[in-house]
Amino acid sequence: MKKEFHSLNEEISRIKELLGVKKKILGNETLKKDKVSINEIVKSRQLILSYIKQIEKEIKKNIKDSNVKYEYEFREYGDSKDNIFLYICNLKEEHIKIIEKISKKWEKKLLENNVSTKHWKEDDLITGELRNCYILRFKTIKTQRVKPQKYVYHFTNSEENRDNILKFGLIPKTNINWKWIDYPPAIFAINSDGVRDIWGGKYLFRIDTTNLKNKWWYDLNFPIGYVSIMTFEPIGPEYLELIDIDDEIKRRKKL
Repeated sequence: MKKEFHSLNEEISRIKELLGVKKKILGNETLKKDKVSINEIVKSRQLILSYIKQIEKEIKKNIKDSNVKYEYEFREYGDSKDNIFLYICNLKEEHIKIIEKISKKWEKKLLENNVSTKHWKEDDLITGELRNCYILRFKTIKTQRVKPQKYVYHFTNSEENRDNILKFGLIPKTNINWKWIDYPPAIFAINSDGVRDIWGGKYLFRIDTTNLKNKWWYDLNFPIGYVSIMTFEPIGPEYLELIDIDDEIKRRKKL
């Protein structure tokens, strides 16, 4: 699998070159609007790189091996233009645990600063003289606090989950990874009474937020303002009610 690596300056130059083409086609007014997004991209990447450099420095301090190489790659996924990959290659087996430990230590701090990270070993990556690599992926994320409506809704599929929720309440789920984002332990809910927002599982729980002290945020994988929200604190069974999905759909249709 071949990789093409770029420096940050090369990436900025490439973006500016694309803007030059846009200027000819669309004119100066559109270019002014584009400059805002380009500045955001550059600022976002510089922020992530500042964290990556600190992580790289810590890894180098613990792995004193001149054969180990560090390379950066920039990728774009859909509307997201701030995915940065750090490839640490030519590793020995004893290096892996060191990198994993340092990566895990940084996860919470990065998340608190709106940066999501994912890391894994890549045995079959071969590009030039780089092999036996460990990859760290960094991406900026955006969310904000949200005040939920009186009732929000949680879905589950299995009878076992249903029974556990009735008995113990909702407990933040660990090891959630979706669309390249590693979530902290979280509970997800739908903050809407719309008919089309009845989806996601076989069993439906209604959560009464009236006296619930939980803090809620918009889901990391959706735009701010979307109906999907999350909390990182448990919810006791006294705030939950198992309701019939068909009855709930009928109720919503009357709204």
